[in-house]
Amino acid sequence: MTRWSNLAMCMLVIVSGGTVYSFGAYSSALKEKLSLTQEQLEIAALCSNLGNYIGLAGFFYDRFGAAISVRFGAGLIGAGYGAQWLLMKRGAALGPALAAPLLCVCCFVWGHGSGYLDVAAIGTGVAAFPRQRGAVVGLLKSLYGLASSLIVLFAAYWSSEETFVGILALIALGLPLVATLGLDVGGPNEAAEDGGEDDASASKALDAASLRIVGLAAAALTLAVLRIVAPTLFSSLGANVAVSVVVALGLAYQTRVAAGPAKAPAFAPLESRNPLADEEPGDEERAPSLNRGAKRTSLAGTLESPPRATAVRPELWLFLAAILPGAGMGLMTINNLGQIVSARGGNLAMQEACTTLVSIANCLGRLACGRVADSLVARGTPRPALMVAADLAGCLSMLFLYASGESVGAALAGAACAGFAYGMIWTLIPTLASDLFGRESFGSNYMLCLPAVIAGSILFSTLLAPAVYAANASTDDGDDAVGCVGAGCFGDTFLATAAACLVGASAAAGLLVKSRRLYELQ
Repeated sequence: MTRWSNLAMCMLVIVSGGTVYSFGAYSSALKEKLSLTQEQLEIAALCSNLGNYIGLAGFFYDRFGAAISVRFGAGLIGAGYGAQWLLMKRGAALGPALAAPLLCVCCFVWGHGSGYLDVAAIGTGVAAFPRQRGAVVGLLKSLYGLASSLIVLFAAYWSSEETFVGILALIALGLPLVATLGLDVGGPNEAAEDGGEDDASASKALDAASLRIVGLAAAALTLAVLRIVAPTLFSSLGANVAVSVVVALGLAYQTRVAAGPAKAPAFAPLESRNPLADEEPGDEERAPSLNRGAKRTSLAGTLESPPRATAVRPELWLFLAAILPGAGMGLMTINNLGQIVSARGGNLAMQEACTTLVSIANCLGRLACGRVADSLVARGTPRPALMVAADLAGCLSMLFLYASGESVGAALAGAACAGFAYGMIWTLIPTLASDLFGRESFGSNYMLCLPAVIAGSILFSTLLAPAVYAANASTDDGDDAVGCVGAGCFGDTFLATAAACLVGASAAAGLLVKSRRLYELQ
């Protein structure tokens, strides 16, 4: 196996992890079948975020390696979705008092499983492509963000909500296990021929892979829009199955081509082995594609920082302060898209279009940031400069949403900008963790950054936005809130989030100054 074949395997793993973003496709059915309140449903969604970002997966990956992490994560995510499928079928008889906590457990389990798949795929990609880590992380993270759109197009429209969750369980369990076995995507002599590429050849091949992801995203957006503007085209089962085949073939083609770019030997060859396969004795001394091994230098300098040392470094705390508001901004926007559009008078079709648009913008933000960051670093600009830009973009999107009042079109544009900024942040988190703290303990250091995402989700999505919405909601004669219409529903939320993003940009600027010397040492 070559590192390109390994990249294709990581793409399958990351798509499985990205199924967590499909929750919105069946959450309303969960609410109805289990007789849940909106608050109970939001707590279940929060539990999935807690499971995903709790951080244990990184330490597990550093200790046991990629293969075991992927298999363990696949088991967790498959079990979580499987239990949720059973709960949807039989849980109504339990009553909401028991069904709600059981749903929270299911969401935590499949969210936690996704964390193992994410860190294993990203860690393997960063180790295999150290000089193009931004482009590789952007490529993988874009698929992570796009996965929900692909999965929904693949299965949601011809299956019931219950069946869809069962399909999620099969996909999330099956694809990672296939990846750990290895993919027969090239000729028998491919590994022997691939002695590595120079930086220009590798970057060109990664650019081509990124363009194919853009094409896949554009196709997904086109299909989603056609379902809204011309629903009769997809009124038959055959038409929906045809869409499923197109989506599956598109993903298969992307992984197949990614595994076999042009080869031009220029520097020492990487080991021809699969980093997702079981390790052999002595691998830790010779396998560059694994995160364990001899001391390495980070891109930003010569420091390899173990988790205990990382936890007390000022760079980490500046990084957390930069992540928190940007991630909170993105999650608040994504989780409240339907209400943001409906408060401005948008119909269900507009809500669906906005959700798809933000998903695509999220994907493109991850791709673009990775490639641009690599170019800037090669020219001597520290990567934290992109973190400043991401927080400022989030701030501007919030100010635009606030100033646009009740315009639905402006809501679409502002939400797309927010999704793009949020995507940038998710490419920067792992690449900056690798830059600043090295690759020897990449999984642990990466996971040390994720509690900021949980905090942002709680502060902006779970606490701030619902409180502002409720304060501006209309009431019936019994003084019960029945909904909110108008610019005030999220106005204060947008302003507070914009101010927080400015603080985050300031912290990112501090990180830029603090780390500049490290980047000069590369």
